[in-house]
Amino acid sequence: SSWYISNKVAKVDDVDDNFIEHVTDENQNGIIDEADTVWLFFGLGRAGEYFYGIDFTHPNNPQIMWEISTSTAGFEQLGQAWSKPKVVNTRLNMQDGKAKATLIFTGGYDTNKDKAGTGSEDSKGFEDSKGNAIYMVDAKTGKLIWSLAPAGTTHFSGVDSIPSTVSTLDSSGDGFIDRLYVGDTGGNIWRVDIPTALAKDITVHKLASLGREATGVDQRFFYEPTIVRTLITQVTEQTTKQNSVNSNGVPQTTIYREILPFDVILIGSGHHNYLRSSTSSEINIDSLNSFYMIKDSDVNSTANNNSSTIVKTDLYDLTDNPFTKLTNNVERQNFQLNLSTKSGWFIDYKNKAEKTTAPAMVVNNRVLFTTSSTLNEADQTVCKLSTSQHWLYGVDLHYGTHRYNWLEQSLNVGDERIMSLGEGEYDTNKRMNINVLEELGKTKVNITINNQVIDDDFKLQAYRNYLYITEDE
Repeated sequence: SSWYISNKVAKVDDVDDNFIEHVTDENQNGIIDEADTVWLFFGLGRAGEYFYGIDFTHPNNPQIMWEISTSTAGFEQLGQAWSKPKVVNTRLNMQDGKAKATLIFTGGYDTNKDKAGTGSEDSKGFEDSKGNAIYMVDAKTGKLIWSLAPAGTTHFSGVDSIPSTVSTLDSSGDGFIDRLYVGDTGGNIWRVDIPTALAKDITVHKLASLGREATGVDQRFFYEPTIVRTLITQVTEQTTKQNSVNSNGVPQTTIYREILPFDVILIGSGHHNYLRSSTSSEINIDSLNSFYMIKDSDVNSTANNNSSTIVKTDLYDLTDNPFTKLTNNVERQNFQLNLSTKSGWFIDYKNKAEKTTAPAMVVNNRVLFTTSSTLNEADQTVCKLSTSQHWLYGVDLHYGTHRYNWLEQSLNVGDERIMSLGEGEYDTNKRMNINVLEELGKTKVNITINNQVIDDDFKLQAYRNYLYITEDE
């Protein structure tokens, strides 16, 4: 408390969700001994363009390890610090052959995006002046290890601020992250590959463009993407040679099904106008938000990623749940064929001002994600969600079809993939959770949200997603 009183952070009222704790328990005895440490990292959110590292090993005497702001060399692109930092292992920060704890966070939010629409158009077009960056720092010292920014270690051409947390991936399973995914406030999804210990080998690629640049629609990503490594059944149709015909002389058509590995990226959009500045009263209630499933077929992290950029027309529109309208096997087969040719799928939200409110969760190939319509034009409170409507979506990972029997439940809204969570102020402490319960010697696993139990009892077990074989090993 003394640290809060003596620092500008005392004015922060919503930083709780951005805290991350890093504990080292060298002898694994569950006690913080002399050689152990407890570090806390966070950004100030709406309160400022600052990130902090605090040593809480001795709770009665916390010490500031470091402070990072726009006045810190290398962090000039930092915006409002909304990103929840992550502690990772990377080859970019090693000592004596061992990885040092490294912190990764994004450039943050530019209040330019408080305005309704796709951003303010000025002499720079729609560009944000800050926040379009990703940073890696040494967790103990705050020293800059690597940055993705217009003038960073790796050049970044993105012009929209990035307020969300970064999704990290260790694709080779060697204990070091080698890939990053993140969305920005312009509706773009970026992929960063870190194939070696050399910063010069890092590449950045715009995996998808789903907003202003490609469609003119206001799409903004405020939550981190969910990465799923999975096998997807790819359905293809081929016509045989002309000498192979049926009784009517028509060339035979054969359907092929192939199991292929994909890295699936799940992310939902939403204009967080309830987090606008106190000087702005503009509300963009008509922006169309969506949930996306993107198939990234480049499952290896390499120094050169030359894949094309996915746009919304490359995805299958599952907004109206077309699978339920199919009446026979031929129609279902054609549906699977058409879906397989696409780079994923999307579902447009139908409720006014409906927006994504948390990262997606995937259990047993079931995708769960939440949305809210927090529209209350009379409420001008900064950093507070209005009383409004909330929904839970449950869909199949591959086909976007329903995976729960919600249609006959009173809380269903007319689409068997969607359940109403009712009204009420949205509490960030009541997001989706997986609960493991012991009942009469049996383990029962449930998913709960807002104190409601989802009808999806499942077993905790390991699945083989896909196997890599290196020929020269």
